[in-house]
Amino acid sequence: MFYDGVMDITTNSDEYCWQEIFPDVKFHSTNAKRETINFNKYKPFSNIQCTSVGSKNAGKVRANRYLYCDDLIGGIEEALNKNILDKLWRIYGTDAKQRKMDGCKEIHIATRWSVHDVIGRLKDIYDGDDRAKFIAVPDIDPVTGKSNFDYKYNGFSVEFFHDQERTMDEISYKCLYKNEPIEREGLLYTDEELRRFITLPITEPDAVWGICDTKNKGTDFLFLPCMLQYGNDFYLTECVCDDNSNYGIQYERTSDLIVNTGMQQCQFESNNGGDRVALEVSKLVEQKGGHCNITTKYTESNKETKIIVNADWVKKHVLFRDRENYKPKEDYGKMMGFLLSYSVRGKNPHDDVPDGLASFALFVTTGFVRTAQIIQSPV
Repeated sequence: MFYDGVMDITTNSDEYCWQEIFPDVKFHSTNAKRETINFNKYKPFSNIQCTSVGSKNAGKVRANRYLYCDDLIGGIEEALNKNILDKLWRIYGTDAKQRKMDGCKEIHIATRWSVHDVIGRLKDIYDGDDRAKFIAVPDIDPVTGKSNFDYKYNGFSVEFFHDQERTMDEISYKCLYKNEPIEREGLLYTDEELRRFITLPITEPDAVWGICDTKNKGTDFLFLPCMLQYGNDFYLTECVCDDNSNYGIQYERTSDLIVNTGMQQCQFESNNGGDRVALEVSKLVEQKGGHCNITTKYTESNKETKIIVNADWVKKHVLFRDRENYKPKEDYGKMMGFLLSYSVRGKNPHDDVPDGLASFALFVTTGFVRTAQIIQSPV
């Protein structure tokens, strides 16, 4: 497609102005079989040379200005196979990059299916290098909420992206439209493992709990789930999952959730000013007529280890809404997206949700909640 496009742009004067803009660059010859194009005069290594991944390129391909790599991974099937990803990396290094002349620049364009793809590995190698630039533009701007691709012609609206998201699994959508590669084989939580509920038990809950992972800065999210306890099960009915940097809005939303759900006990992480957040939320809860015992706790444990070792408890004891009962863009949908995309093998830009649920597991199993145990009858 690239070869055909260059041919059309440089030779079709009815559609393009190439010959007017570059009158001194004359089309010379082409070889459709080898997908090469020469301008002005014949050259052993043509001005434009196109080839596919894995082709035998010795003696026929050389890059002295630009090496352009476009979608080296053919699709999701290849991305899920670590052996194929390793093979592609070897091919890139031994067959593509070694065709470069000194001073040749590289351009890579690809769907980021995996952190182990070529772009991901290049980021690891050249991270911080001022001669390397990595650009990832998501479908919707996280600040303005507007589409980054809503052009006058052939653009994509916010509504288009939302419709795509409804019919696609969360991980594929993040890879394709948000440039957030996820390692599926390293996912800590999968949809099949989670317990779901459509309706709550008909009895009153034993208790209503909450734990708040406060927002630090940047892309951090404030996360507060509401847990209704029925025996040893905890139904996650509502939540705040918000990256708003306005503390006033944080206090209002958090206090509203506590009051509206009748939350009785809530612990706030005191790290990074969390004790201040707890104090302000406590004042608002009292003003709004709520009654909740709000406490704070400083967390020192390794976050990643805490998330992994408490995941099994979360899978066994926490029930989440049925998929039909929340939308991707609301707080509950954001929470589920972050939970189901947390990988133990790759970098996680948002770990607030699995971290918050791990903290809740520790919260309720270290003194506040007693679990039932089956013992032999003394009679």
